[in-house]
Amino acid sequence: MENGVVATSLAIALAVGTAPALGTGEKTPSKTEFVTAVFEAPPPEQLAKIAHPALRQELLRMAHEDQVARSAGGCAKRDGGPTYQASPAVPNMDEVDRRNTTLMKELVDKIGWPTIPLVGSDGARSAWLLVQHADHDVEWQEYSLQLMEAHRATGQVSRADIAYLTDRVLVNQGKSQVYGTQFHSVGGVRKPRPIQNLEHVEERRKEMGLTTLEEYTKFLDT
Repeated sequence: MENGVVATSLAIALAVGTAPALGTGEKTPSKTEFVTAVFEAPPPEQLAKIAHPALRQELLRMAHEDQVARSAGGCAKRDGGPTYQASPAVPNMDEVDRRNTTLMKELVDKIGWPTIPLVGSDGARSAWLLVQHADHDVEWQEYSLQLMEAHRATGQVSRADIAYLTDRVLVNQGKSQVYGTQFHSVGGVRKPRPIQNLEHVEERRKEMGLTTLEEYTKFLDT
C-alpha cells in the first residue's frame, strides 16, 4: 500500500472511530508511526506458517482498494459528524464497500473467518477493516463479530478489532457503544458517541488492549 494514501485515509478514519486501536501501556505514537505499525507485514516466521497466502494477498488488495477510495475523497459533514466523500476520479466508495462485502461473504463461506494463522496479522486486520466499513449490511457486521468473538480466547484475532466492530455494530443499531471507539462531532469538537456504563469504560478498554479514552481522544486530536 502507498504510505501516503494509507496515512491520509487512516487520519480521516481515526476521527470517526474506524481505524485500529492503539496498544495499551505504550507511548502514544505519531500518526505516521501508527500507520506503519498497523500495516507492516507479519514477521517471516509467521508468513512461513500462513495457511492461505493467496487469500492474504486478496484481502490486502481489497483493503487497499478500500483505503484508496476513501483517501482520494474529501471529508464532508453529515448528520453532525464527518463522513467520507469520494471524488469522481476514484471508484465510488459505496460500490467498493458493497463489492468487498460480497467477496468477504464468499471467502468466509468457504474457509470461515480469516484468522491470523490463516492469513497473517495484516490479512486478518484487512478482513476486519472491510467488515468495519460494511455499514450498508449491519446483519453481516453482527455475524462477522460473532465469528471473531469465537476466536477471541485463542488470540487468533485482535481484541482491539473486536472492540471496534462491537461498537460499530451497536452504533449502527442505534445503541450506546461499549468501548468508546466511535466518535462524532459535537459543536465542532470530536467526542465519543454515547457509552454504556461510562464509569467502567476504562476497565473494558484495558481488557481489549486499548489505551485510556483520554489518551485516545488526545491521539485523535494530534
